[in-house]
Amino acid sequence: MLGRSNRPCHLRPPLSSHVPHAHFVPDPKPPPIPLLPQELEAAAARYPRGLLVLTDPDVAGRQARAMLDEQLPGRCVHAFLPSPLATAGEDTRYHEAGNIGVEHAAPAAIRAALAAPRRSDPGRQAFSRDDLLAAGLVAELHARGGGVTARRFLVGAFLGLGHCDGKQLLRQLNRYCFTPAELQAALEWAERQLAAGGAAAMAAEG
Repeated sequence: MLGRSNRPCHLRPPLSSHVPHAHFVPDPKPPPIPLLPQELEAAAARYPRGLLVLTDPDVAGRQARAMLDEQLPGRCVHAFLPSPLATAGEDTRYHEAGNIGVEHAAPAAIRAALAAPRRSDPGRQAFSRDDLLAAGLVAELHARGGGVTARRFLVGAFLGLGHCDGKQLLRQLNRYCFTPAELQAALEWAERQLAAGGAAAMAAEG
């Protein structure tokens, strides 16, 4: 969560605003959690036109995004960066190869993400569990295999959502207004990755 993580969450005004962006970086010694909403309000007040939220495309980033969206309802738009475009390709002084973070993405990839922001709609129900079942992203309780976990992992990576279980993926697709066409594109990419990975990709089933 913001305030306890050692990774910054980036808050930016929408691209239509010319106000310089700000980085809301947790203090090394975070204040008590009850102060956190006040700090967020103070940061958000600097940008009356709203905030554009870009987080690392991993689980911690997804959690930070959800917290910001809940604390600042209706005041955030969200940019998503596919994790394959934000993954360290080699070891560095600060990160091992495979580390996921916005800092590893090319400027063009970051610009593309920021240029396609989306609002959240907590009540949206465009996707159902049956849709995920038909797409091979969840399975019945008695079923195993079939690449479900690996496929869901890859879809989450393509959409910039990080690793999700079935319920989390359904919530993200609905809340952040992903479309059936966007999900289909993610599925097609995932199938190509599964085909290329063969047995190694299927081993992600555990």
